Amino acid sequence: APIAVIQHYIREGRRSAAQLYFNKAITTYRELVVRDSSGQVAPLFRVKMFQIYAAGKDSNGIYEITEEMLRNDPKHPYTAQILLEAARAAKSYGNERRALAYLRRFLQDFPRSPLAGEVRGELREHGG
Repeated sequence: APIAVIQHYIREGRRSAAQLYFNKAITTYRELVVRDSSGQVAPLFRVKMFQIYAAGKDSNGIYEITEEMLRNDPKHPYTAQILLEAARAAKSYGNERRALAYLRRFLQDFPRSPLAGEVRGELREHGG
């Protein structure tokens, strides 16, 4: 599993080796998504790509895979989690507008989530 290789390199303190493996891992998962004709495991592969982008602090990759999940798996529980993670990432990268947009989208698509109240409070807190 590509993510396991990256985690192994990171545990060994070989960050540069992990960085080099990021692109290979993304390519591997992308190929798996394409081969998943039923679309049943593609959301999991997209989550793995999100994790790789997050580990590499690649904001564009994070936003790209989040948008891909919204297009392809809009009501999937993984998409709910990715929206929250992407909002946190966007906020940490100083992109408050995008963070608020992801939180709003979370409430729109997952209004019955147990986290909806917390997300509403966060939006109120930030004027969104």
